[in-house]
Amino acid sequence: SFVQTNGTLGASKAWFTTSTWASVNISGLTPSTSYALDVQARNGAGVEAPGFSPAVNVTTVPLAPAPSAATGVEAEAFTANWSEASGATNYFLDIATDTNFASMFAGYDNLALGTALSAPVTGLTFNTVYYWRLRSENEGGVSTNSVTQSTLTAPAAPVALAYSAPGTNQFTANWSNAAGA
Repeated sequence: SFVQTNGTLGASKAWFTTSTWASVNISGLTPSTSYALDVQARNGAGVEAPGFSPAVNVTTVPLAPAPSAATGVEAEAFTANWSEASGATNYFLDIATDTNFASMFAGYDNLALGTALSAPVTGLTFNTVYYWRLRSENEGGVSTNSVTQSTLTAPAAPVALAYSAPGTNQFTANWSNAAGA
């Protein structure tokens, strides 16, 4: 394919003059795909150089991974899950307590995860909403952020207290209130 004057790929050569072109944004490419770019010169008389420049290889950035519902949600932990982004060689996870990701959760700010498709998230506070997003990476660069997923941690467990009012066939069970329940 050949780069056209509008930056798309086409079947025939398109010529640019040095006064109008020194670079072009090439669009319509496939994510996580390797491309080779070489250029050829032509003078004002239409005579083409006998060959092309050495090829420059570029790989397009992968799509962002798609997060799915958290699993194993507990009072202080959950597992973040996502689907594979084709061609990704690394994933990054952000976790915050706000939708703008201004209050990042310690240890989960651009956390590199390799090629895993899930990650345990620990050290959380009970009955709290956490927001999380991902990015994928390959040799071409890092994707945009995924859509944001939210997870509400479980409430704290109540504490069983001493029983009261024991009888021959009954007693009263007592417990403390569980915050957030």
